[in-house]
Amino acid sequence: MSAPSLETTMPPRPPGARSDQENPDPASDDLREAEAVFDDARKLMFGIAYRMLGSVREAEDVLRNVWLRWGTSDHTEVQDMQASLITMVTRLAMLELHASRVRRESYVGFWLPEPVATTNDPPMGAANEKALGVAALTLMEQLTPAERAAYVLREAYDCSYARVAEIIGLSQADAYRLVIRAREFLADAPLAHTEN
Repeated sequence: MSAPSLETTMPPRPPGARSDQENPDPASDDLREAEAVFDDARKLMFGIAYRMLGSVREAEDVLRNVWLRWGTSDHTEVQDMQASLITMVTRLAMLELHASRVRRESYVGFWLPEPVATTNDPPMGAANEKALGVAALTLMEQLTPAERAAYVLREAYDCSYARVAEIIGLSQADAYRLVIRAREFLADAPLAHTEN
């Protein structure tokens, strides 16, 4: 049985979303634009959530929560909608990491991330595939949620330290330290040396 695709598991549009056939007004134009930005950023957001969480189901849950918040929020003051969505998905994934850590503490056995094929999908793929293999995801389980988010955003999506800091809600120096700490941990891990 194959995993469900993201398109088939997304919830319906939120209340208030109008079709193009209805009488247009400025508010509905803003909502249509917000929906279009969400749809355009969906694969990128899924990639971030999956790489942070290592679970398709958890990544889809995060995207559903982002959609529910996004569909009911006011977008008139948002200057960069895609950046806002990336911030939302990263922060919700960090919260999910905290929650899933508690659940996994009672899990018997060794947790492994769910593999997802990304070779034919550039938004889902990453600039540095070595940083995102199954072995790296397994090792990343030992990082804090903030370290993991900073590492994924910097290494997989080449976000600047300033952007990482903005998304996570820390200073640029703290974001830099998180990435360095994650890099050092992953480089020193025994599994990292056996892959080369």
